[in-house]
Amino acid sequence: MTGKNQQPSGVLHYPPGSLTRFLGPRFWPTWGGLILLRLMITLPLSIQLWLGRRLGEILFYLLPRRRFYADRNLELCFPEFDRADRKKVLKNSFRNVGMSVFETAMAWWASDHRMRGLYEIDGLAEVDKALAKGHGVFLLTAHFTNLDICGRMLNIAGLSYDAMYRRHNNPLLEEIMRRGRERCARTAIAKRDLRGIMKSLRENRPVWYAPDHRSRGSMSAVVPFFGEPAVTSTATSSIARSSKAAVVPFVSTRDGNRPYYKLKILPALDDFPSDDMLADTLRINRAIESWIRECPAQYYWVHRRFRDRPEEYGDAYAEKN
Repeated sequence: MTGKNQQPSGVLHYPPGSLTRFLGPRFWPTWGGLILLRLMITLPLSIQLWLGRRLGEILFYLLPRRRFYADRNLELCFPEFDRADRKKVLKNSFRNVGMSVFETAMAWWASDHRMRGLYEIDGLAEVDKALAKGHGVFLLTAHFTNLDICGRMLNIAGLSYDAMYRRHNNPLLEEIMRRGRERCARTAIAKRDLRGIMKSLRENRPVWYAPDHRSRGSMSAVVPFFGEPAVTSTATSSIARSSKAAVVPFVSTRDGNRPYYKLKILPALDDFPSDDMLADTLRINRAIESWIRECPAQYYWVHRRFRDRPEEYGDAYAEKN
């Protein structure tokens, strides 16, 4: 199963279409940004990452609401940090967001040749071992800022997988992202497409899955994340139970600010799922917490992770007096 990706036999969620339908004036700013980004990836990746850090420093001041969300998330998740330590991680997290813009562009458009030598990967055989059971694999990961480029590297290393994703509101960006994803994954599955997920698992395929962002609906529950109540997806436990898929953790980090990436695939979780869906979900949250603690600035903190929880837990993002 770790052979080179093949195009999916089924119909894509977003059928390919001509980009000429996006030539109207409303899309001109998006086109301008995409063309500039496409030109920038001709630069060495080290220079791109330097530019990304500068972009992140600008975004730190241009996006005050996102800065507030990230700061509040860090305050809740790392109460042991003093104000100075938290501010340092906060600023570095925005630098990582800036670098991720260029890393994502590399994932979409760069050649395989340019990627080789930029990463090391450990544990690829763990996926084959799990697939040998014949029930598919949940490739469990989290929303680190380098996820797109590391997903592409996973593909180059020979792992064919399907990936879950969230749709984008901008139709031009959605089309570009769909095309970019096809450089990384065999096919993309919408986050709520349970039928599509089960189909991939029945075909004994790995499915890239990051359950660490907030989730709503029947497959969610309030489960501690860094000890703080958070509305969390319980789908990993539910789907693993019904499909008998193995859950194999995948962790990816950048080596500081260097253009070098460490991809690590861990052994499948033992005794998972259990009879307790909430205990399973807490177990996953704690695993993700341990990965984040290794490089907190590389996690995507600008997301409102503690949004939409029941009133008794309070509004995590309420302004302080």
